[in-house]
Amino acid sequence: MTNPRRLIWYKWYASAWLSSMTRIRSDLAARGLYRDLLDFAYLNDGGIPAGRDDMIRLASCSPGEFDAAWPQIAHKFAEIPDRPGFITMAKVPEVLAESGYSSAQKSAAGKLGAESRWRGEHMAPAMAPAMAPAMAPSIASRSRSRSRSRSRNRTDNARASPRDARVTGPGSLTPQQDEWFCAWWDAYWLRRAKKPARVAFGRAVKTEARYSEIMAATAAQKPEMLAREPHLRPHGATWLGQERWTDEPGAPAAPPVSIGRRIA
Repeated sequence: MTNPRRLIWYKWYASAWLSSMTRIRSDLAARGLYRDLLDFAYLNDGGIPAGRDDMIRLASCSPGEFDAAWPQIAHKFAEIPDRPGFITMAKVPEVLAESGYSSAQKSAAGKLGAESRWRGEHMAPAMAPAMAPAMAPSIASRSRSRSRSRSRNRTDNARASPRDARVTGPGSLTPQQDEWFCAWWDAYWLRRAKKPARVAFGRAVKTEARYSEIMAATAAQKPEMLAREPHLRPHGATWLGQERWTDEPGAPAAPPVSIGRRIA
């Protein structure tokens, strides 16, 4: 028959515990006492003896340590109606049911008897061997689940059409913008500083109409630009950023700004 004390896992509501006022208002010793008593409750059919000395023995603490910590967490425990002298926490019965704690195990717990379980033997030595064998399968199961999830994500990403790609940061273009940029860059008269030019292109060219407008302006201005010295030709990012595709044909370029000091 299965020993009820060998329940080796239970559902722990981590977010609820971390945000609870009981935890926030309790010192570290009280938090540790709460978790110890909770573990023993799950190992003993959902309850622990209500006696002070019994709880001190279970927690392996001194009477002074218990008396300082217990008042901070006592409100979380309540008597079990059908088990005189035993207390439990509100969620324990619900979690036991979700953990697959069967009626056969509960029956075995009743046959063992409260007194023989708690006063005739110490449960602490039994807890470690009960916990250890199940931890490895549990961790391995979670690892396999995460691995399957990552594999599904990779498969979904691989199935996505390249045309559906989204811009993910500065300089990133959609597939259509990338095609337009390559064609425009081949036609441009100064192929320098390509990265900032891509960023500017992505911001300026979002429709086919704008792309056609820019390509036409580039072709119209190209003879004039090629007639200049390379250092006087605007970089692509500058040309796009200043919306130079709107320049009137043959308009004189703005004179370069002098930043030197005038000497009298």
